[in-house]
Amino acid sequence: MEQQDITVTCFNNDGKQENGQTLTVPATLDWTEFKTRVSQALSLPLESNTIIYNEIGGEIQSLSDVVNNDKLFYSQNGEPYVLDEKPIGMALFLPIH
Repeated sequence: MEQQDITVTCFNNDGKQENGQTLTVPATLDWTEFKTRVSQALSLPLESNTIIYNEIGGEIQSLSDVVNNDKLFYSQNGEPYVLDEKPIGMALFLPIH
């Protein structure tokens, strides 16, 4: 069976979704090694309490929880997930006559 790769975009867990780093790894990669590669891609230290979240704030605990093209958020010191601070869009309200 052919080994599959997983590609993800990683962000610092700061609510900004800026400077995302694309990372492609083998689907069989060890979880600790995956966290190490994410920390290196983001140029952030890996701590013993580092947490990686998916884009809805779920804590990822193994590479089997990750699907291709996921957005992942790196919490260096175990901080809670931070929602994206960017506005989704502007509502336009027009007076009704």
